[in-house]
Amino acid sequence: MKKSILMIILVCMISILFIGCNSKQETKKEPETKKEQPNENVNNKDDGDQIPDVELPRKGLIEAVKKLPEKKIKLSYLGYKNNEFWIPVEEGVLAAKEYLKNFNCDVEWVIMGEDINAENCIAAIETTITKKYDGFAIVPINDGTFEYMNKAVDRGIPVVSVIAEGSEKASGLIESKALAFMGTDAYAAGQQAGKLIEELTGGEGKIGVITGYFTAPQHEARRMGAVDYLEENCPDIDIIATVENQDDTLLAYSAAKDFFTKAPDLKLIYGCAGGAQGAAEAIKDLGLKGKAGLVCYDHIPVNIDYAREGYIWAALDQQPYENSFNALVYLYNNIVAGEEPPVDENGDIYVTPTVMTPDNVDELYPE
Repeated sequence: MKKSILMIILVCMISILFIGCNSKQETKKEPETKKEQPNENVNNKDDGDQIPDVELPRKGLIEAVKKLPEKKIKLSYLGYKNNEFWIPVEEGVLAAKEYLKNFNCDVEWVIMGEDINAENCIAAIETTITKKYDGFAIVPINDGTFEYMNKAVDRGIPVVSVIAEGSEKASGLIESKALAFMGTDAYAAGQQAGKLIEELTGGEGKIGVITGYFTAPQHEARRMGAVDYLEENCPDIDIIATVENQDDTLLAYSAAKDFFTKAPDLKLIYGCAGGAQGAAEAIKDLGLKGKAGLVCYDHIPVNIDYAREGYIWAALDQQPYENSFNALVYLYNNIVAGEEPPVDENGDIYVTPTVMTPDNVDELYPE
């Protein structure tokens, strides 16, 4: 009897131990089962349904590729803000920021300073490299900047130059490693301006020239493009003076008044760079509407107003909004999908300037 009871107890203990072991094994298998379950966030990352369908803010802009980055991308745009020209530049950058945030990309608008010079540009590039941005667009107006742009590219940071760049690439002194330059052919634009001056003056009379900086290759290319055209085609046009206004409206205003003091019969002023609308204001204040006018650049709001009033006779556009927006999207597309911008054999994407006059301003920019 005692043996039977002992046997029963022993059998029960073995059964309990067996059940306990099975329970532990099943508990161990449970997390393995969870690991094998698919992570929906990861597996669906490249699913087309996850890529945002975002409308572009206006025509003429580049779309982002239909692919999302593995991690947030940081881009910057290095520009200036010393006159009204930079208003549409900033608007284009901020529009790109709003657009690209849908694609896990952040854009920062960086002002390199009020003075346009190589030192400010180089310092901004060095800071951008230090902060490890994934890419940047820049307005490298002065010579001496390509070396530092190339330095960024060598460190894996793609670059697009916009609106105006130094002359080193064009002169063959240095090879640019930027993805592209986006803007106008400055010398060709100057030639176009020279032809407009010929038409507006009848190919004769006195004119004055206001450039931004003699040290800015873009400004000089515009100036010389027009001067070369006039010297070749209009021997009866007399350029009474050429002055620098440092892209400042007040300096252009003062220079224009000096021109008319020197030559009251002055027919036209050619403004090669920013702030030239100061000359239009001088023409207005002197009561010379219809007798003298301004040929300049940029379809910014103040210039549109002066064209409507008849003080700006012709203004060539650089498409600063479109170029600034597109430069940032080209950077995004290159970083995310390896896409190369559609450059020409020299690495440029040129835009053809649209000419605004008192006759077509309302059509171009309806009130």
